[in-house]
Amino acid sequence: MTKLVTLLAIALVSLNSFAGGKEGKGDAYKVNTTESEIIWKGKKVSGEHFGKLKFSKGLFEAHGGDLFGGRFEADMNSITCDDLGKEYGDKLVGHLKSKDFFDVENHQYASVEITNIQPEEGNQFTLEANLTIKGITSQVVFPAEIFTTSKKIVARGEMVFDRTVYDIKYGSGKFFEGLGDRMIDDEVAIKFVIVAEKDQEDHSGHNH
Repeated sequence: MTKLVTLLAIALVSLNSFAGGKEGKGDAYKVNTTESEIIWKGKKVSGEHFGKLKFSKGLFEAHGGDLFGGRFEADMNSITCDDLGKEYGDKLVGHLKSKDFFDVENHQYASVEITNIQPEEGNQFTLEANLTIKGITSQVVFPAEIFTTSKKIVARGEMVFDRTVYDIKYGSGKFFEGLGDRMIDDEVAIKFVIVAEKDQEDHSGHNH
């Protein structure tokens, strides 16, 4: 179960961030780290685990009400397991932070950098982004619902990624045989809610 939870944690991390270009040409909306959240969920043959992650910082960039970029960072040290009691939950979190999974001692932060935003119907968008976990960067594409006003941006969505791309192979059927019910899914899903408020003191050119 620990293995499964770890994988999901990875996904959370990811969601946790976005990044974009056109710096200095718009308004910065800074992430409210208290109101924003990342929820990870990991699955394996015999069950699943879930928990949360916290954003350490981040911002969206918009011009004239149009969103054109963003960058976000998640603190892997903040990962929790919410479906187990304290004893087993702490063990799982410890395993997720270990080198078997996120190696938090050497890679405390995971990030997302938005590279393209494609409008769909209504408030629906398709985002392309670079997800970085354990110092490894790979492209991800995922849908998001985004609401923008003059003072606030709220984004909700779910990202799914292959953890093995980020050198998280523990319990993967691709690399190990005979795992049985200890096998953990390679795909990790993370749901996120990002609440960002317009920065009255600065613009998107400032480096976050």
